[in-house]
Amino acid sequence: MNGFFDVYPDSGSWSLYDATHLAWLAVMVIIGALLVVFYRRAGDKTRRRMELIVPLCTLGFNLFRAAVLAAQGEYDRYTLPLHLCAMSVYIELLYAIFPCKVLGELLYAVCMPGALAAMLLPEWTDAPLFNFMHITCFAMHILLVVYPIMLTAGGKHRPSVRRLPLCLLVLAALSVPIWFLNRHWNTNYMFLRHPGGILPLEWFEERLGDPGYLVGFPLLAAMLWLVLYAPIVIADIARKKKQTKQ
Repeated sequence: MNGFFDVYPDSGSWSLYDATHLAWLAVMVIIGALLVVFYRRAGDKTRRRMELIVPLCTLGFNLFRAAVLAAQGEYDRYTLPLHLCAMSVYIELLYAIFPCKVLGELLYAVCMPGALAAMLLPEWTDAPLFNFMHITCFAMHILLVVYPIMLTAGGKHRPSVRRLPLCLLVLAALSVPIWFLNRHWNTNYMFLRHPGGILPLEWFEERLGDPGYLVGFPLLAAMLWLVLYAPIVIADIARKKKQTKQ
């Protein structure tokens, strides 16, 4: 366990889509499949426990990471929970305590795609396998991805395109103050000051400059939402046609 608590490890970095990264992606798929199957087959009491346990585990990983950073004097304005995924931890917990359609939509339309993007293009490639940052980052993002999938596949939440404008409003409400905080603190929360190594945003920056790359956010969101909501809309239309014929 030598180096497990190192904030800036000297060695052990890994690369995107190498064996380590692919293994974690496989773990995400396996955990997601197991949770969905178990949740769909479970009774009401067990389902309710799962709805609470997963967010508590996500919060636990996040708090453990923060505690280790704080113990080493590394918890500062650059490590506050102001990135989208960090805020998603608390949105997830809030839904578990006060389940409602709006929070469920945020989890499905905003939190889950953001966490999945982080899993596909992680920033923590300098953290070796047996390091607290490596493990907590992957574990937290995996749970942020699979939780909304579990809820949706289990019938707890039914995504609706009609709630997307409200999701956009929430994102805007979060982005504006964070943009000002970034300017004041010289931080890059929610990647609102520069792409931060995120490949799709860097592509937009190369062509549109800075802050022109911010145009990429709504465009990428539109493409993601098309993938996430098109099957649901098609299924709803098919169901309504079937009901009309009957």
